[in-house]
Amino acid sequence: PEQAFLRRLLIGELRHGALDGVMVAAVAAAADVEPAAVRRAYMLSDDLAEVTTAALDSGVDALAGFTLQVMRPVQPMLASTAADAAAALAAGQSGPAIADVKIDGARVQVHRDGDRLAVFTRSLRDITAEVPGIVAAVRALPVDAVILDGEAVSLRDDGRPETFQVTMQRLGDG
Repeated sequence: PEQAFLRRLLIGELRHGALDGVMVAAVAAAADVEPAAVRRAYMLSDDLAEVTTAALDSGVDALAGFTLQVMRPVQPMLASTAADAAAALAAGQSGPAIADVKIDGARVQVHRDGDRLAVFTRSLRDITAEVPGIVAAVRALPVDAVILDGEAVSLRDDGRPETFQVTMQRLGDG
């Protein structure tokens, strides 16, 4: 049963986000590569079976070949907690810090390649058909290819943001 469980998890038949870190560490150990290399490749491909095959067959060089590609959704980088502002600024900071107002919305990733366009949620669900306003706005941009990542927020008639609950209802709880 354990082998069947791991096989289904590895090839994507079973999705369980809490186990992604365990599987990434297991792949790194089996391939004798740094976990960071496996995490990076998995973030860019969202296909653990493909990453595992590359790591086991060709090691770190194959993992470095995974790159950002328009129309292939990327797993989101999520915020992590810190004890206080000083600790947050010290963690991995290599340049000036920037702060911004956080408005609760739905995390989306928009990919455009010429006439092709797709909008994905943070779970990488394609919601393109559900967000015609976002689609129209991105089609109006003077670009041929782009990947955008950010918060989608429903607006009231007066231009102020709707509540998080209204935004999520409009996106189908995406």
